[in-house]
Amino acid sequence: PTSGIAVPGAGEVGVRTRRAIAGVMRSRPHPVVLAKPHLAYRILALVPAYAAAVPPGHAAITARNRPYDREHAVLQFLRPGTSSADRMRILQRERVDVVVLRERGDQDAIRFALAHPAQLVLVGESPKLQTFRVQH
Repeated sequence: PTSGIAVPGAGEVGVRTRRAIAGVMRSRPHPVVLAKPHLAYRILALVPAYAAAVPPGHAAITARNRPYDREHAVLQFLRPGTSSADRMRILQRERVDVVVLRERGDQDAIRFALAHPAQLVLVGESPKLQTFRVQH
């Protein structure tokens, strides 16, 4: 089911990605998704989930929401050269259940995820996106 609201670029989130997130939802209703903020915003239009960060202009600025801090954390997670320890801390601090990475642009984070199969399990793959379930 969709919200009936047109979200530009939502087509980037294909059926495989939605199915992978739905699979995680069987054990974790309303999972927290970590993806680039604009991609996370598109995902939220298609599945009932929370985002580690959305573009700050789309979030209420409150102490609890911390939209700028959360955006910074997600961008740090995705930044090439971020240490594995820092990435693991971000996953834990933001209570992430699902990580969705772009084939183009997120290669360093994809290498990190694939190097940690006990913590990040590949659950979905499409031509543009890879989806990982975070093991808690």
